[in-house]
Amino acid sequence: MARSDILLVLALSLIAICSTACSEPQEEAIRPLEESTAMPTARPIPAKKFIPPEGQVLFIMGQDNDTLDEYLAAVPQPFPGGFTSYSSLEKLEGITSKANYGSGDLHMDKLAGEQPQSVLALGLSMVNYLPAVPAGMADHKIDRLLETLGGYDRPIFLRFGYEFDGEWNHYEPEEFIKAWIYFYEKIEEKGLSGQIAMVWQ
Repeated sequence: MARSDILLVLALSLIAICSTACSEPQEEAIRPLEESTAMPTARPIPAKKFIPPEGQVLFIMGQDNDTLDEYLAAVPQPFPGGFTSYSSLEKLEGITSKANYGSGDLHMDKLAGEQPQSVLALGLSMVNYLPAVPAGMADHKIDRLLETLGGYDRPIFLRFGYEFDGEWNHYEPEEFIKAWIYFYEKIEEKGLSGQIAMVWQ
């Protein structure tokens, strides 16, 4: 089956699943909800930040720029509410310049420029880099990343250490929690906690 056929099947399946939710008029695209202590943070923060109104869904597409372009050409409606990309804190590749892991080009800046009305999701790999975060050795990279994400001026779902429970990532739970808390506190320091939601996934 060709890639465009797969995209079409995926799109039709998603349309069938969320046709009722997506057809409702949407008064507000995103809104914060009540606070919860579900995430491993130093202080309670909203656990359901940027969720759509009751009965609606936020359709976020991924994962590389080429696939997104092909999808939008094949299935113009319903238009996704967000787009996702990937990088690592260690290298910050694929954000301000193009990167490719072998499955397609990643370029967050380009994506943000082409989709100004959409939320963005960033899968941020922390493989072999977790201990550097709470030790303060990654501060310059965190600052650079947060400055870039803050400049997009829209909600960002930051998938910090995505697939955290995958054995292939080798994340130690205690290290992961310390790094998560430290990173979140950096977001707060920069005044970006209302714009960036850390996603535990």
